[in-house]
Amino acid sequence: MKSWSRIFALGEVAFALTLAACGSSEPTPEEVAAQQERHEQAIRQKLADDIVRYPQIAANGMAALKALSVADVRSIDGAVQAEKSFAEIARNVGIVEGAVEAGEMVVSSEARGASAQIKTLLIEKQRQLFPEMRRTFAARMSSEMDGLRANFRAVGAEAKTLRVASPVFVSRDAVMNAHLSLVSNARRFRFSKIEYVYSLEGNRYLVEIDGQGDGDVGA
Repeated sequence: MKSWSRIFALGEVAFALTLAACGSSEPTPEEVAAQQERHEQAIRQKLADDIVRYPQIAANGMAALKALSVADVRSIDGAVQAEKSFAEIARNVGIVEGAVEAGEMVVSSEARGASAQIKTLLIEKQRQLFPEMRRTFAARMSSEMDGLRANFRAVGAEAKTLRVASPVFVSRDAVMNAHLSLVSNARRFRFSKIEYVYSLEGNRYLVEIDGQGDGDVGA
């Protein structure tokens, strides 16, 4: 996990660029240092405030996760929303874990406990729902490609392989062109492979994806 000092360093660069763009006179080193200190203090305060509020944020998130079912992700809109919710909860867990690891501020036992609880539930829900979300994604892609002679299926254990069959996959170049347009969403729904099938002869090209497992939390 990155130290919060890394965030402050990035903020310093952005702040210096803002000064250069807006000011006609060159600030003194002391003025830059004072402004940077205020900037860093604002970041620290925002982080502290977020952590104080985190037990309630986590409680709301847990209620939403518990209510989420397989039926909710059988539409593409539901699957996309679930993926976004998983990502947001993971980011919040990462904030708390990062603050604990950095040791630069007090993190209450309530915040730590809430983080551990929601992380456990998040892992459970991701493992439950991502396979159905992958099937939903494949079905939607087949529907969108109707008439273009391309068929998509989520196959294999936990539906982790996206199989795409089309008469256009006559060469590795054709496969890679298709892969570039698919791989981002394939990672998003945590496929582990995409299998391209030349439907006229059955030739197959299997491309591994360096993606996350269903139980992984965070980037």
